[in-house]
Amino acid sequence: MSDDEFFLVVDDNRPLLLDYTASSRTKCYQGKKKFHDKKKSNINEGANVFTLSRNGSHNFGHTHPGASQTICQNRGCTWTPDNNDQTHTVPWCYFPTNTGYVQSSMPSTNGGVTTIKLQKSTQSPGNPFGSDFENLNFQYQEIGAGLRVTISPDGISRYRPLVDINTTPNLVSSEKLQVNPQNNSIFSFKITRQSTGASVWDTNIGGLLFADKYIQIATYLPTDKIYGFGEQVHLTLKLCRYGYASLADMQAAMNRTISNGIPIDVAYADIDYMQRYKDFTYDSNLQFDGMWIDMNEPSNFGTNQDNPWYYNDPDHPKDEPLKCPTTGNDGALDVPPYQTTNVYQWGNGNYLCTNTLCMLAVTNNGTNNFYDTKCLYGWSEARATYNALRNATGKRGAVIGRSTFPSSGRYSGHWLGDNTARWDDLRTSIIGAQEFNLFGIPYVGSDVCGFIGTSNEELCLRWQQMGAFHSFFRNHNTKGAPPQDPGMWPSVAAAARKSNLWRYRHLPYLFSLHFLASLNGGTVIRPVFFEFWQDTDTYGLSYEFMWGPAILVMPVTNQGDTSVNGYLPIGAKWYSLYDYFYGTSMSNGRFDYPAPTEYLIPVFVRAGYIIPRQKPDVTTVATRLNEFQLLVALANGSDSNTFVSSGELYWDDGDTIVDDFSTHNYHHILYSFTVNKASATLNITKAKTATGLSLPSLDNIEIFGYPYQPNLKTATLNGNPLTINTATSSYSAFTQVLNITTSNLIDLNMNSQTLLVTWQNLATGRYWKKLQEEGGNEIY
Repeated sequence: MSDDEFFLVVDDNRPLLLDYTASSRTKCYQGKKKFHDKKKSNINEGANVFTLSRNGSHNFGHTHPGASQTICQNRGCTWTPDNNDQTHTVPWCYFPTNTGYVQSSMPSTNGGVTTIKLQKSTQSPGNPFGSDFENLNFQYQEIGAGLRVTISPDGISRYRPLVDINTTPNLVSSEKLQVNPQNNSIFSFKITRQSTGASVWDTNIGGLLFADKYIQIATYLPTDKIYGFGEQVHLTLKLCRYGYASLADMQAAMNRTISNGIPIDVAYADIDYMQRYKDFTYDSNLQFDGMWIDMNEPSNFGTNQDNPWYYNDPDHPKDEPLKCPTTGNDGALDVPPYQTTNVYQWGNGNYLCTNTLCMLAVTNNGTNNFYDTKCLYGWSEARATYNALRNATGKRGAVIGRSTFPSSGRYSGHWLGDNTARWDDLRTSIIGAQEFNLFGIPYVGSDVCGFIGTSNEELCLRWQQMGAFHSFFRNHNTKGAPPQDPGMWPSVAAAARKSNLWRYRHLPYLFSLHFLASLNGGTVIRPVFFEFWQDTDTYGLSYEFMWGPAILVMPVTNQGDTSVNGYLPIGAKWYSLYDYFYGTSMSNGRFDYPAPTEYLIPVFVRAGYIIPRQKPDVTTVATRLNEFQLLVALANGSDSNTFVSSGELYWDDGDTIVDDFSTHNYHHILYSFTVNKASATLNITKAKTATGLSLPSLDNIEIFGYPYQPNLKTATLNGNPLTINTATSSYSAFTQVLNITTSNLIDLNMNSQTLLVTWQNLATGRYWKKLQEEGGNEIY
């Protein structure tokens, strides 16, 4: 059992974001739902309890089935039935207010870490799930705008997860959190924002318990807006299923996709290709550049069953199941004092070993029990696989897995588990992708169209449209279910082609977001409130999400809908980036946006950003060779006549292993654009230039919100005349969209650190005169 540890990261006025990492068994990230499928194991979330109290002032004294007054009072708890409680937030059985520890020393600080010694209160009731440690150390340290808080037994060495997390990063922030220890009848602590004095964490409710196999800590909720509890070729569409009957069956699915012009790079095979389902079945003539890790919770079928479902399989008849001890000293870890919720996942009377391994098993070269390291299994396998993949291929590759743990994003992506072909699961996957970005795993997505059950045309169409905006994008279904690859329905094929082409066009932006997340940390897919935390209407936008800071997505999430009732946050100007009034400015607030099946789902770009794009093709290899494009979304500048925008591009060869970004070979290009009544300027700055890696030319610049008539015949590049093809370029004064398209317009490989493109604008009177003279041609 590990010490109790959590991190608080709070920015002023924003919703509360929490990362509670109390032990290897407390946070076993799996996704929001647990699906009843034979491929999924019991997930031991361990014996730590984290209580949040909003309206009540009590800590739960009975948290599993079968509560009664007798059991409650025998634990030293108070029983107070309240049949009139309309909110159902106050427990009937709760710990007395004197439950916990008292402060036994003054605070002392060494190396930035403040320590307060605690002693179990002599007035406190006992821990019903084990003997509490008599003495604890309460420690905290400042980490930029956050805090690291640790509670551990004094003088006792206990298991800690062997995860290489930097717990002392060198971060600086003007925003600070203050810790206020309180030692009244019982020790508690309160954390407040220095700038506002607002409380973000308050354990004054009491109830701290700390035994070897049961830890409990509680806090009042400072707000009902709390988030964060839970659990390149690789940015393309992937087609997969469990249950391909043959290689020809798999080829047919791929051919249906390709023949409909749907961009796709990767075909996944489930366990069907393996020799008797042996994991390391491979073809020596077939190259690979990624590895999919399934069932790494880990799963084990039929544990402690006499006749498991596979027992009479003719391929491996009478395979004896694993038998784990569940009585005596050897069975103590599988039957801990506190039975976690997951014990009941498979029905009452089960054990922690159900559908997995024995908790008594040893790991880490015999130094730990599986009880302590179970939730590290997936993390450990991902790390080993990541290193093996790089060594085997000499390239960075990609690893995708199901069971994860804090820092798993350093080694692998995550798919959200074996979902079901239901609209509920489409909606859940939108939330799951945002959550796992909070957990530091930005390469995440779901099984598009649903894994379990039979999908249908409308659900699959809408899921294909939404899934195109998740970093990990894979259509996958189960054995025995009808095929659901997009080529099965003409309408789905058309929608998939449109959404995939949009995705491939914007891969330079998506890749840059992932590059930044790897370089600095952060999210790729993010909740809308991350960008608009001052707009409280964004806090409840479960099904809208952002691509980085600049693109907002509104999926269709309900059967039969042909529009989306969506919200565009205040504090920014927005332009449509889909079929509905493409390129035009949209009003802030909540509106119905058309979303017929032949449209892309509603997508909007935020003013003030430049999005790097590329002409899409049917594979990423072909797309990378195509010319670059820029989307410039103009925002108000320093005065009413000036409009500005900026952005950046990260670009490397897509394969080279990155061990150190300071020596990595990549391009980093900064863009800025300014326009006023007189002229426009596009500044392209090469912040970092890669050696031996050429860039495609920039052939297209599309500008939203351009308020003046451009005279493109005056264009220059670094002071020299720049020829723009006016026949392939256009400007609309009505939509204020300027589109400049010219083959080989700008050579980004020019031997110049800065590329400066300028042109003049026509005065309003001259514009209308020219327009009349040229018979309506609006480009000059």
